[in-house]
Amino acid sequence: MRLFAFRGTRYHPSNGDPGRLAAPPFDQIDDELAARLRQEPHHFAHLTRPDPNAGDPHERATETQRRWLEEGILIEEKEPALYLYETHLATGGTRLGLCGLLGLHGSKVRPHERTVAKTVDERLDLLRKIRTDLEPIFLLTNDDGELDRELESDHEEARWLASWRDGFGHMHSIAKIDEEERIEEYKELLDGLTGLIADGHHRFKVASLYADEIGAESGTAPATKLVVLVSLGSPYLSIDPIHRAVRERPDLDAFRRYVVAEVPWSGQTGSGLALAVATARQPAVALWESSGDPVICTLDRERILQQADGPVPDLPVTLFHALSDEMGWSDEADSDGTIVYRSDPDKLFREMVKREFATSFWLPPMSAEGFSKALATVD
Repeated sequence: MRLFAFRGTRYHPSNGDPGRLAAPPFDQIDDELAARLRQEPHHFAHLTRPDPNAGDPHERATETQRRWLEEGILIEEKEPALYLYETHLATGGTRLGLCGLLGLHGSKVRPHERTVAKTVDERLDLLRKIRTDLEPIFLLTNDDGELDRELESDHEEARWLASWRDGFGHMHSIAKIDEEERIEEYKELLDGLTGLIADGHHRFKVASLYADEIGAESGTAPATKLVVLVSLGSPYLSIDPIHRAVRERPDLDAFRRYVVAEVPWSGQTGSGLALAVATARQPAVALWESSGDPVICTLDRERILQQADGPVPDLPVTLFHALSDEMGWSDEADSDGTIVYRSDPDKLFREMVKREFATSFWLPPMSAEGFSKALATVD
């Protein structure tokens, strides 16, 4: 893959602790949280989740960014840099990543999920107007752990610019890497490697569409995507699942033909159900119909792989998607809004209790080994 350093934009120190102005990814912010975050006049959510009730929200975000730059609320860095990205996990351990710009031309990147057309259209409209890459994607690299070893050496003398604790209790911090020689070493290390999108499929799709739309030349800023790169060999690497829900009941009899065991679950929290799926015999998916209680289903791996049309990575999420036709979903079901995605298990739990969805499917997290398998299987 091709990596570039960049001149970032950040909050002026006069704003105080920048961590209090940070926002979760746009797709983790519901309307209630967005309204609460926007109570702070300079919160980043004004750009990523602008008020939909104040005219054209994307025009408003564009004007807000312009005003913040003019007033010095935001400042631009003078020199290009890469950034060391540290995550102290709430469960213990520290994960290191590298933040930079990924060249959309000449980089080999593989997704493992499809995107929702409505979301892509909405974010593409925002990018057309604000013309700023606001949020990175989370990309894993098959570098045999060398990236992580290099980051460890920079971690020893890191001078942290900002820190932020997310809603899951993880602490995120960034530090600048601006020595030209060091930047070149990272670029050479990553040259030719393959990346797998762990989070940010919509953001990557939007960046690619925008670059094609304006005919962006290779090596220019519009032909790149902001990324945080993490080695597949990194310790404490685990990819949280994104669960699925639908408002109309699919053909669950067809789904159950590919299930070898069902275990009832009677807990009281979404986090508890997510943990039950994660610790079940794999490949596992929890099925919850609004008319009953959740059950943990063990999928028939061999039968699914035999009926699949083409190669399928041996992961619960891809095995589940291979059953889309069986359940009566069209090829566009997970890109036209038929399937709703939820990364917050407790939010989905509350929605199921209120019967806002007819059916939900709960997936386990993916390991680095699973992602490696996807890299080896997907063309």
